[in-house]
Amino acid sequence: MKNSFLHLFEGIGIELEYALVDKAQLNVNPVVDDLIYSLCGDYRSELDFDGVSISNELAKHILEFKVPSPIKLNDFVKFSDLFHQNIKHINEQLAAFNTALMPTACHPWMNPVNESAIWPHENQEIYNKYHQIFNCKTHGWMNLQSVHLNLPFYDDREFGKLHAAIRLVLPLIPAIAASSPIFDGKMTGLLDARLQHYMANQKKIPLITGSVIPEAVFNLQDYQRLILQKIYKAIAPYDEQGLLKHDWLNSRGAILRAERQTIEIRVIDIQECPQVDLAILFFIIAVIKGLVKEVWSDLEEQKLFSEKSLLSILLNTMRDGMSAYIEDEKYLSVFDYTEGPCTVKTLLRHILFSAIGEYDVDSIAHYDIIHSILNQGNLSERILGALNNDYSHDSLRKVYARLMDCLAKNEAFLL
Repeated sequence: MKNSFLHLFEGIGIELEYALVDKAQLNVNPVVDDLIYSLCGDYRSELDFDGVSISNELAKHILEFKVPSPIKLNDFVKFSDLFHQNIKHINEQLAAFNTALMPTACHPWMNPVNESAIWPHENQEIYNKYHQIFNCKTHGWMNLQSVHLNLPFYDDREFGKLHAAIRLVLPLIPAIAASSPIFDGKMTGLLDARLQHYMANQKKIPLITGSVIPEAVFNLQDYQRLILQKIYKAIAPYDEQGLLKHDWLNSRGAILRAERQTIEIRVIDIQECPQVDLAILFFIIAVIKGLVKEVWSDLEEQKLFSEKSLLSILLNTMRDGMSAYIEDEKYLSVFDYTEGPCTVKTLLRHILFSAIGEYDVDSIAHYDIIHSILNQGNLSERILGALNNDYSHDSLRKVYARLMDCLAKNEAFLL
């Protein structure tokens, strides 16, 4: 039988998550099921619109927008507009509930114990099992909005090259994509606090998340043996029916999706609007592609890094973003940076300049957005700049209302 799967970078899967909030106070409003019922007369989990689908998540106030089938890199500009048109359409429908979509990776003052609700319809047995085991009414389950990026591979050889590259890129992503500096109405001290909550939400069974950085495995047989089978064994005493025995149970920062034959990246905070999200995704893919093509280093060099060494860099970028300092010269060398220890911003500028060949006339807008982020700071830094040390509820509400306006207009948030 002919293998129908895609080769490296032949198609891209994208999922964007947003919170629903009431228009008056901007408190979370768990009405995703009411919205879907109003659109189709049923409480189904997914609806298709013009080139984009919407679906529910575990939390009843989170709505996901996604491409129903893989798209091409040169379609990113078009899909920025498609995502935006569908977001406008859903906001129009949400007006009947006095509700609108809010961007960024966390709601800044939500109380998940008192304000959250678990999806009660299709697949509810899976969500209820998660809640039974882990207590999902926490920030780590109910207050995390991210972008999922799916990248395909055709066979075992392509998997190894893709997994090696993705492991190296994961620690850099929070530096450019962080959008979650505020939880419980307070500055957290981290630019990407969403990932901190994500890393702790299944600590009852640590094997599920591991070190967030996936283990150094580069073939599918080892992945099954060293990662998935260990996870399934660990969950079994809590899940006798095997409801959660699927590859999506794995909560590392990048996971194998076997039925799609993709690797799904999960460490990307969602931004203020689709055009910025897709620019960041374009850049991430360009870096991964450079590693896969061995532009800066060969595959054997890329395989040498442990979870511990990569996690150390990730924790620093979660806290300090582009100001994080990288001392590991072996890590820098895989991007052909040879001038000694440097900030992540310096490394990202080097990589962007090296990857400029990926930006043709149709995608130069993506380059301009990344260049702007490197100059002005990631979204967390811009949110903190707009707050100007005023973390009062009124100040937070004004800034996040501006962010909602950016989403409605598909415009970047600028100071």
